[in-house]
Amino acid sequence: MTRTDGDRTRARLVDVAAHAGVTKSVVSRVLNGDRTLAIRPETRERVLAAIEELNYRPSAAARAINGAGAKAIAFVTPNLTNPGMAMINRGAWETATASGYVVLIVEAAETVAAADMFAELVLAGRVDGLLLGTPQPQTGLVDLLDAHRVPFLYVNRAAAGSGRNVSLDNAATSRAAVEHLSALGHTRIAHIAGPRGVSTADERAAGFVSAMEALPSGTAGPVLHAEFSERDGAEAARRLLGQHPDVTAIYLGTLMQTLGALDTLRQLGVDVPSRMSVITADDFPVAAYLDPPLTTIELPLRELGARAASELIAQLSGGRPRDVMVDSTPVVRVRASTAAPRA
Repeated sequence: MTRTDGDRTRARLVDVAAHAGVTKSVVSRVLNGDRTLAIRPETRERVLAAIEELNYRPSAAARAINGAGAKAIAFVTPNLTNPGMAMINRGAWETATASGYVVLIVEAAETVAAADMFAELVLAGRVDGLLLGTPQPQTGLVDLLDAHRVPFLYVNRAAAGSGRNVSLDNAATSRAAVEHLSALGHTRIAHIAGPRGVSTADERAAGFVSAMEALPSGTAGPVLHAEFSERDGAEAARRLLGQHPDVTAIYLGTLMQTLGALDTLRQLGVDVPSRMSVITADDFPVAAYLDPPLTTIELPLRELGARAASELIAQLSGGRPRDVMVDSTPVVRVRASTAAPRA
């Protein structure tokens, strides 16, 4: 009996054994080059022929159990140009390499070709486990990982009910932003969040609304959703000012969105910070060199990646997956982009 994954028919170890007329143990030992295996040459040839005929390829999990793992993990990331994901990748790489693992960075793409690439990566036994940082987990890939019992977990993303999420307290990030702006005297605060359906964006948006409702005014400001890009940040800022001209402060989810929003504000003649205060959840060195220098919220992204790699390696050693919230008390780095609202 073979197993079908999508439009692919995959042979299992038991299929090869049945085809060759031997036990699964014999097939496994032939695959691993066990020199102590005492079988006739014709039996060995029959096993190898069955492997070739059925196009059998051992899963990464099976290779790891038999001590022949690839000693490699793949980090599936949504965008190689995203500085936040770059920091998470760095933390994962440092921890994995310290444990003797190679890290393969794979950029996700919502195409059939990309899904095929992932399938080949897993089924060919090239990696022992995966870290998934994609905005919305690709169902086909996750089904494939489950079917072949390949260890994986979600990083900086949360799949409800999966029990294998490594994330930050995104609501706390939003509270820090609102509290900083409120302390300056702002009451008309808006949030430009990431796209709907992405757990980090949804959690920050919900945290923003909750934090705003906790203020004395008890009124949540407008929330606009946009992709994690400069262009979409610029367009969202333009929509925001057109729909809510009374807003005096904007809290954005990413640095890329913020760069676009700052450009829109310059084009419209909206001075930062005398007319509009701006704060973002991403803190990177470039923020201090913008004009004006950007107020940010420092998050432990490197530590997040390190913890994710550590959790995955624990799975590869026989541990069970679990949900992990990385300790993350947001730190506001105050610079010149935020100030008290103009009288």
